[in-house]
Amino acid sequence: MKRVSAFRLIAVAGSALGAWVACASGQTAATWLAPVNGAWSDATKWSTNPFFPNNNGSTLYDAAVSVTGAAYTVNLDVPVTIENFTLDSSDATLNIQNANNFTVNRAATLSGTRMTGTSYTGTVRVAGATTMRGVTLTSLGDAFFDGGITFAGAVVDDINDTCVVHGGNGAWTGSGAIRLNGTTEFMISPRSTFTISSNSTLSWNQAGSMGAVENAGTIIKTSTGTTNFDRVQFTNPGTLDIRGGTLSANAFQITGSNLAPGTWKVSGGGNIDLVGVAITTSAADITIDGASSSFGAISGLTTIGTGGKLTLSGGKTFTTAGNFTNNGTLTVAAGSQFTVLAGSTLTNLSSGTLTGGTFNVSGVLKFGTSTIATIDSGITLNGPTAIIETSAGTNSLSTATRITTNGKLTLKGNATFTTGGDFKVDGNNSGVIEVEAGSEFKVASGFSLLNYNSGTKTLSEGDYLISGKLTFAHSGIEHLDSKLTLDGASAQVVDTGNVDALTPLKAIDGFGALTLSNNANFTANPSDAASFTFNVASTGRVSIQEGSQFDINGDLVNYSAGTFTNGDFNVLGTLRARNIADVTTISTPIALASATSRITNFSNTDVFAAVNLITPTGNFTVSNGRALTLTDPTGLTNNGGLTVGGLTAGDTAVVTVNHAFTQSGAGSNTVVQSGGTMIVIGATSLQSGTLSVNGSRFEARGGFLQTGGLANIGSGGLVLVTGAYQLNGGELALAGGELNASGGLSQSGGALTGDGVINGSVVTGGVIDPGLGTPYGPGSNAGRMLFTGNVSLTPGSSINIDLGEPVPGVPTGYDQVSITGQLIISQEAASILRFRCAVRPHAGDVFIPLVFGAMSGQFARIDGLRVDATMFLEPQFTANGLRLTAVEVPALPAAAPLLGLIAMRRRRMVRQMY
Repeated sequence: MKRVSAFRLIAVAGSALGAWVACASGQTAATWLAPVNGAWSDATKWSTNPFFPNNNGSTLYDAAVSVTGAAYTVNLDVPVTIENFTLDSSDATLNIQNANNFTVNRAATLSGTRMTGTSYTGTVRVAGATTMRGVTLTSLGDAFFDGGITFAGAVVDDINDTCVVHGGNGAWTGSGAIRLNGTTEFMISPRSTFTISSNSTLSWNQAGSMGAVENAGTIIKTSTGTTNFDRVQFTNPGTLDIRGGTLSANAFQITGSNLAPGTWKVSGGGNIDLVGVAITTSAADITIDGASSSFGAISGLTTIGTGGKLTLSGGKTFTTAGNFTNNGTLTVAAGSQFTVLAGSTLTNLSSGTLTGGTFNVSGVLKFGTSTIATIDSGITLNGPTAIIETSAGTNSLSTATRITTNGKLTLKGNATFTTGGDFKVDGNNSGVIEVEAGSEFKVASGFSLLNYNSGTKTLSEGDYLISGKLTFAHSGIEHLDSKLTLDGASAQVVDTGNVDALTPLKAIDGFGALTLSNNANFTANPSDAASFTFNVASTGRVSIQEGSQFDINGDLVNYSAGTFTNGDFNVLGTLRARNIADVTTISTPIALASATSRITNFSNTDVFAAVNLITPTGNFTVSNGRALTLTDPTGLTNNGGLTVGGLTAGDTAVVTVNHAFTQSGAGSNTVVQSGGTMIVIGATSLQSGTLSVNGSRFEARGGFLQTGGLANIGSGGLVLVTGAYQLNGGELALAGGELNASGGLSQSGGALTGDGVINGSVVTGGVIDPGLGTPYGPGSNAGRMLFTGNVSLTPGSSINIDLGEPVPGVPTGYDQVSITGQLIISQEAASILRFRCAVRPHAGDVFIPLVFGAMSGQFARIDGLRVDATMFLEPQFTANGLRLTAVEVPALPAAAPLLGLIAMRRRRMVRQMY
């Protein structure tokens, strides 16, 4: 009896076609005429005589075997496909003979009848919904019910020595039991649902290997009584959702006492009863919702493993049987309680430090006698009733003084936390306080937030995500050396008198980062004091999200005389400073990352239109629909980084350079990606660095000159050149993209590599080297280069071909150059064709490295035909290409005779390659 793998289950689920729809017009109804034995293919037995039901072109059939009167068998003697099927005669048996497959494209109804197979060979597949009432299935191969099964009868359904795979949506509604007899599996495939409202039993008859139920989808139990899985191996890598009553399984498969990943939900007073199972460690996702809901097997749970989750909700209380460790996520909802048994410990708390997993608390989490001094894990207090307390009822967090670099405290749902003393958040942007709208983190009156230095008026260390209120004693923050996010219009950083701590802010220091999001606005120097300046350190960061605005009433030190230096500015909203005028030079990271993003002055002019230089320390990004036209008559020189387009496909960002574009500098980089477009009206010159075009468009309307560097045209990338593309040095690499040059490609040096398309004529005195990775060497991924025009080889040119498996273009195959026009080799060119074998071919292997419409001239030299002492590649030029055949010969004492043999064989020509 075959077992179906998890991989196969996924494939089966993908084939599900959904619920059955009523018989479409044009289908032919076929019925079995009499209660007599016969072959399915015997047309005389069917009402459709002279045809038997088997879909043929536009003729589609619905078949029914319903006649009664005497016991009889219908033998499926040929493979059959029909639309709908009814087998509801108590006298009938459908026998799937040999390895014939029976396919029902729509729905099937099986009632009070039998379906058998021969040695588990033929496959039954029903794409639509299937209803079973008192059915016996015996010795079938795999039976796939892609549209789901509904067991609806009051009589037992017997499945014998058969693997049944349930897909789609189905149910067990009747009072009839389900028996898995012999070696039988019932498998619920991924993304399918099986709803149980029956209080009957699914059992195994103890014959053969133990029957099995594997749930990789979702089982939902809705009835209030008890449903039994009796003596069947039960596994649950999917979701078991008990919404009422009890599901009892007395043969659940578990390794030791460890519950493997899967989802277990029990609610509505329901009960999961895994008879005889005691779970101590869980990597699963367990939810118990409701005071009377229960999952008895976890009563002795000692550990939530990494990735595991335990959620208590709806008034559920849970008390451990002893010590407890949380390495995953423990969630206690409002009105619920998790208690570590008195006298036992939560092992996450040691010497006052809480480590390990995540604790999400809206209700009560109670453990031990010690309080928490240091938070080295994730804690969320959600709502005013959330509390973490000792067994004696003392607030465990009342003595908390520190959040480590691994720690995070989140307040949400109008939760308020007040320290019991001084407090410190560790780390440069690593320890986290998050306060959502309506909640407050408050350092108690008379105590200090130790991250704040009142002498230098600096807030340092920590990461503060504030949508609500952060309250601590201060005399104003002038220097931000920590990470601070103001998220939303209600975000506040204040003292107990509600005095804004950020009013005097004038600098973001080296570890500082200020983020405004969700319509949060901030004005530096709101009183507009004279001579005010604002400075962002070289490693400081300003991030303004869409809808938010940062105004500086004064000068931004990072801008001077047309140049942006220092700091990292990521702007989707608006950043304004009084002194910002036309920006000509970018020497720091700047991102205009939305269609409406602006870095400007109070006149709101487009100051970036004048950009003409990106220095080696500059990095300029235009993305997420932002349009920018650069108008400086000197054009744009990129010695640093330029990115057009964001990380999400479909970006409509456009950068237009009205004059020339030059890229130079060893570390320079231009990236056009994710749908972005870069247009250069003047001449384009790539001297060094990298130009990458991926899923986007680069237009060089004034011609393209490459003297060095790397131009990489990736998948979905298009480089469109009006005029010629001149490749005098560097590398032009196709990585699935396309070059379209109206004036053709002229190559006097450098390398043309990769896998892709070049539209237009090519004249080359350089190297053509298909394939990705290391050019012309072992380990390269094979590539196919398509030239849609003529290719002319001039002096100094060569074509390098790597040979792997005898399949063109696949990563482990061989390189191929395909030319729809002519391959023209000038007589004085002395062009070289080189071959290199990444792996030794097998004798008789055939390679087609060159394909062309026509060829004139010949290569001065062909290298690499000799593979080793006993193998060579026999070349055969034809009217349309070159064919290489791997030939094995006896070992020769010297190379000369073999080379002579190769030369002799090369003179043998054939007319056609195929």
